[in-house]
Amino acid sequence: VVFVLSGYVNPERKALREAGIALGASYRPDWAPDATHLACKFGGTPKIDQARKSGGVLVKGEWLLACQASKKRLPEGDFLLTPPKAPTAPAPAPAP
Repeated sequence: VVFVLSGYVNPERKALREAGIALGASYRPDWAPDATHLACKFGGTPKIDQARKSGGVLVKGEWLLACQASKKRLPEGDFLLTPPKAPTAPAPAPAP
């Protein structure tokens, strides 16, 4: 895992960075070609656009803290910044 942080300020930023590094992940201050995860406090940042364009996983910072607490990498699904939308059924055709 190579992670980048977006929207966090110290001391929260420092705690998240240290949590990821303690787990063996690598940290980058800015989105880079080798980055895999962007831990975001909120949406709408330039880093989010960069991460989406290159296929990065957008998670909340809580993912790093939960991984640290469990001492292992957890699935990102519960921590996604924008959870995938469930498919919707097509609307019924109008009556003739």
